[in-house]
Amino acid sequence: MTGLEEVRAAAVDFDGSVSFFPDLANGRIYTKQCNMDGTAALNMYEIKEIPPAIDQQNLSAYVTRDEFNSALAALRDALTKTNIAEVSPDQAK
Repeated sequence: MTGLEEVRAAAVDFDGSVSFFPDLANGRIYTKQCNMDGTAALNMYEIKEIPPAIDQQNLSAYVTRDEFNSALAALRDALTKTNIAEVSPDQAK
């Protein structure tokens, strides 16, 4: 199939079974079936690539919350000590 217009023109069984029409050029799949009242139901599905699963071997590249909080506390302590050391007693008055 080359697109939606061909699917609209395609004949389907009147028993209500679903017909599938792949459109690989556009990354879509169309379905068409006959309803109880004689009208045709037409649906379009877009094909999307499934992202790869998380690689368990590369999990060491991430930090835990405890490691992050520890590094953040060390950084705060270092900044606090630097700010206190920069202020001389004469400037504090």
